[in-house]
Amino acid sequence: MKNNILWLTLQTQPNEVDSMVADNDGLPRYFRVDTSSAERPDADMMKLSLKSKTAKVLLLTLTNLGYSLYYNTADESRFVRHDRIIHHWPAVKDGTFAASDEGIVHQFEAPPSGEIERLVVIMSPINSKPRLIRYFRPSFATLMKYVPRNTAILRIADVGGVKGAFYLNTSFLPDNSTRIQNLIRSTIDRHGIDSRNVVLFGASKGGTGALFHGLTGGLKFVAVDPILSDAWYIENENDYHFTTGDVFPQSKQQVFANLIEQSVTRACLINIAVGF
Repeated sequence: MKNNILWLTLQTQPNEVDSMVADNDGLPRYFRVDTSSAERPDADMMKLSLKSKTAKVLLLTLTNLGYSLYYNTADESRFVRHDRIIHHWPAVKDGTFAASDEGIVHQFEAPPSGEIERLVVIMSPINSKPRLIRYFRPSFATLMKYVPRNTAILRIADVGGVKGAFYLNTSFLPDNSTRIQNLIRSTIDRHGIDSRNVVLFGASKGGTGALFHGLTGGLKFVAVDPILSDAWYIENENDYHFTTGDVFPQSKQQVFANLIEQSVTRACLINIAVGF
């Protein structure tokens, strides 16, 4: 890699990005996009992409290369390479958030008692802020006041995609859901928590994650208004969540149809095994 930063314009085409990366002997740590030619040059790339097909193609190209929008200012949007996020994100650097061995950003809150018998896993809702915190939108900040004694809280960030990976696999992160499952399971095992005393909770995008990982991991979950289909947002909201352009290997419709089928089959096998 020759340069840590490569500059693009809103008119840069995918093949030009490929050529620039080849000339640079590898992917840079950062891409910066000059947005001065836009009608609203101070708008971030997500907003610009909802009105400009060219901007959207560029945004999705960078997303599929593993880059996340982390900052915008007048005439400029900045992107960071996925493996650099944990080194760039101030809240990770100062210890407010942690990263698992597999790179899943999270925050663990132990109960005041110091004894852990139960676990609540919180998954974040959708957010459009052009900062990394959109992947970890704060929710239920005072939850510890309302949970039973000896209950810990694990909050998991949803890094990936444009506005999040919905806690699923993306084309760039094909094992994202497995890494998230590993974090949940390792937290349960490390503190010796009975799986029956674990509940996953999320709303909207977080609801998608709670439902998926609850069914996948055989854990209790509360999924409030989960997004289980991309169709409406694509057809009526101009792909507001940016799920087209091969960002995801499967649509949510496919993911959950397969998951529910597997869950039903597993439940039938359990019933047969216990003699029902």
